[in-house]
Amino acid sequence: MSIQLARCFFISIILLSAICGNSIAQEDLSNESYDITIIKIALSPTGEAIWTVELKFPLNTPLEVQSFNRLSADFESNGQSLISLTPFTNAVTVASIETERDMQLKEVSYSSSMSDDHGSLSLSFIWTNFTHTHANTMNVGDAFSVESGQAWMPILLENQELIIEFPPNYVAQSSSHSIYNGTLHVIGPTKFSPGEPSATLIELPPETPTPAPKPIFLSLTFIIAILLSLSIGLFWILKRNFNWSISSALFSIFPNASRYPILRKYA
Repeated sequence: MSIQLARCFFISIILLSAICGNSIAQEDLSNESYDITIIKIALSPTGEAIWTVELKFPLNTPLEVQSFNRLSADFESNGQSLISLTPFTNAVTVASIETERDMQLKEVSYSSSMSDDHGSLSLSFIWTNFTHTHANTMNVGDAFSVESGQAWMPILLENQELIIEFPPNYVAQSSSHSIYNGTLHVIGPTKFSPGEPSATLIELPPETPTPAPKPIFLSLTFIIAILLSLSIGLFWILKRNFNWSISSALFSIFPNASRYPILRKYA
């Protein structure tokens, strides 16, 4: 497959937003309808990547909401008519040959959702062996390359975003674009250079949880209770077996104390 043909496949995807936007605008010509395209790639430590191509439309009037409801019903029953999977299956074929890794698309699904002011149409699928992993290192980007180091995804248009989410506990050692909150985030319009977008990720060692220190006051309370119990037990044994008392011990240690009536009284 030629570079030009591979690029045409992706350009057909990034222009779909305008086509879908027009399908809504045709029913409400008094309002200009525009949209946002978000391509999200969630990486997995196993090398798989969950792709989501989401088209978002602003819904400002009841007529636009009704139009989107009809569009979403058609999309969920026949998503291929609005977002074709063919460009991605061809990209997988090209990338599999270039990287020499067996790649497939699986678990394809079409869905829609609606919030207070936006409607979304989403194509999702899993791309196997999307990244190259070795030990604790993950390389992202070679699946975008075709012949001569070019890329089948050459550009992002205005109001289009590409988000590559890193696996948990992975950080970027290097990247072709800015990293924000564990993601490589590119906002169009932009043109990708050969080998982009790309990143080298390093897996951090798992953190060893630090055991919580035992409360000191519990230990002190326990020690005091033991000492008090031993003291009471010792006094009881001395009193029972030797008729020993604190007053007799006091007067034996301090003989002169018996001269004072107040001490003899309270002792």
